[in-house]
Amino acid sequence: MLTAPECLLKANNFEIAAKMAPPGQRLVYFEQAMHWRRLAHEIQVERLGPFAGEDEPGGEPRSPNRLAPGLSN
Repeated sequence: MLTAPECLLKANNFEIAAKMAPPGQRLVYFEQAMHWRRLAHEIQVERLGPFAGEDEPGGEPRSPNRLAPGLSN
């Protein structure tokens, strides 16, 4: 069974191939990349649940700008 990182690697490979392909064929490669990214997402949701990573233990929502514990501005 494939893992999410393996699917993302395949998606990245298709994106690189799309950038190198002739203009008329790029869409096919980008569609394949989209397929692999979607599959990676589905694997993550199946493994961790649909809301994994949204809340920290204790119910505090994550903030991308918040510093790690022990660090200050």
